[in-house]
Parts: sequence; structure tokens; C-alpha cells
Amino acid sequence: MVSGNAAGNPVFLTIERTGTNVLVHWDAAGVLQSATRVTGPYSNIVNATSPYSAPVAPGARFYRLQLP
Repeated sequence: MVSGNAAGNPVFLTIERTGTNVLVHWDAAGVLQSATRVTGPYSNIVNATSPYSAPVAPGARFYRLQLP
């Protein structure tokens, strides 16, 4: 996924599955958030740094990067 920051520069966020985990990578300052529905509500993942690893769980999980 590509979005833009306030300066108009692209911000990249990628998610990949590795075994029983997913790895979320991003290349900008911001707070990683997750939700069980694409429409939210989203919650901050405290102290998450790239790459962030999370176990694959039943049901859907959506991630986004909240930019400053």
C-alpha cells in the first residue's frame, strides 16, 4: 500500500505472511494501528517498530499507519 505524508512523499506499508506470523513493514514515522474490520475502530499498537511481527489469528486483522 502506498499513501503520502504531509510533504507529499510516498509512504510504504507492506504486510507479508511468514509461517504462523505476519510481518508489517513501513518506512515513515508514525503509529501502527490495527482493527478487526477495515472500517475500524483502529487501536494503536504501543511501541510497534518496523518490522512488526504478529501471530496469525482467526478472523480478519487490518493494519494502517497513522502519520503525524
